[in-house]
Amino acid sequence: MPARDLTDIQLVRGSKRQRAYIRAAPYTIWFPTLRQIQMRIKFGRAAKKARERIEKFKNGLPIAAALVKEELKGVKSDIPRTRLKVWEERLLKAGYSYEFIYKVKKALVRMGLTTE
Repeated sequence: MPARDLTDIQLVRGSKRQRAYIRAAPYTIWFPTLRQIQMRIKFGRAAKKARERIEKFKNGLPIAAALVKEELKGVKSDIPRTRLKVWEERLLKAGYSYEFIYKVKKALVRMGLTTE
């Protein structure tokens, strides 16, 4: 997928040998998975709790970062992982939404062309 504008590319820090490089931004920036959405919500709630603290630093980190780290340590998403089929991944990378893919899948099941 070619870059449409500067928001479609990222400057990424590399290793010691490869200082930095440019790559295409992952499509999950604009179309996050359900698991990513859930973790972003949990992160936001933990950060909101940390705003109320007065101390400046804890364990060498700013207090907000330390509290978010403690709160999210070992936390996993409740939503089970699902592996997309190749055609679903291609539709997703082409910019179609999960809702559209779900409707297509539902129509294929209704027509008897697939079992899932």
